[in-house]
Amino acid sequence: MIQPTPNPQNESQEILLVEDNKTTRILMSSLLKKRGYKVTVAEHGQEALDVFKRK
Repeated sequence: MIQPTPNPQNESQEILLVEDNKTTRILMSSLLKKRGYKVTVAEHGQEALDVFKRK
């Protein structure tokens, strides 16, 4: 399996990941972090809006 390579350009980029499926959330969060992104996770739309308002 090819491992994702961190990209230093991604370090300043933040992603709000919204996914209701726990397994998918964990997988996607892990993959994005390995690519160098800062990841904030929300389980559903209302939680995402709350997170977005706080930022």
